[in-house]
Amino acid sequence: MRVVVGYDHRGRGRADCVRAAIEQQGHECIELGPEEDRTADFPDFAHAAATKVAENDVDTAILLGATGMEMDMSANKLKGIRAARCNDELDARTARFRFDANVLCLPAELLNETIMRRIVKVWLETDFEQRERSQRRIRKIEAMEEGANPSSVTRGRD
Repeated sequence: MRVVVGYDHRGRGRADCVRAAIEQQGHECIELGPEEDRTADFPDFAHAAATKVAENDVDTAILLGATGMEMDMSANKLKGIRAARCNDELDARTARFRFDANVLCLPAELLNETIMRRIVKVWLETDFEQRERSQRRIRKIEAMEEGANPSSVTRGRD
């Protein structure tokens, strides 16, 4: 799996930990972050990393910001992106399994390295459940990206 890790100046301190967790599982890691000792605007790096996911250049992205919310809000502006801010393994498993999330956003200043490594491990190991109900809900999100009412998506089997 190819994973891009994007971060701003406040997420930089956890990038090594996340890269190590990705590589420990045998995946390729690509980093996108600011130069050392420079402040950076989080939307720039959220956009760069999420674009790689949206264009299928990578399989997933992991974004690191102070709280994770800033990365989540930025990445979710791109069509085809379902970013999820996760604080623990249950969040990560649910986001992947139920909602087919393709971008993980982590609060770099709120979690310790042990928890981050565990979240990344679960994120990379969990697949989408592929149930009709979940697939329909993803189609509804995609309809919203096109400006349509999600109610226009037909129900199908549950």
